[in-house]
Amino acid sequence: MKGLRQADLAEQCGCCDSHIGQIENARVVPSLDTLVKISGVLGVTVDQLLKENYVNPEMVYLKEISERIATYSARQRIMACESLLNYLDSLEKFNQEGKGDWKVSFADKSGWCSAIWSNIVLGQ
Repeated sequence: MKGLRQADLAEQCGCCDSHIGQIENARVVPSLDTLVKISGVLGVTVDQLLKENYVNPEMVYLKEISERIATYSARQRIMACESLLNYLDSLEKFNQEGKGDWKVSFADKSGWCSAIWSNIVLGQ
């Protein structure tokens, strides 16, 4: 996420790097306090760290999207929703035609979502 080494993350969280490695490899379950510290260092929310374990990980993004859209005018909200629906239609059509698989890795998701919303909201 930020390109930190385990040792750097551990130091900033106040634990040892082997503990970070154990968390990363799912050998231990970190305490809530440790999760909060890790998320703070990485500049993400705890739910963003855990979203891969959610039954519906898209809820993390939908909550953030909903909060952002709530600040827009009604016209902008409609445009953003219509644009997202059109984009999803295109992805589904692309996938149905067998032209590729639009699954992305965790690292790609943040950029993917940011790119979508930059296009929708800012028209870039």
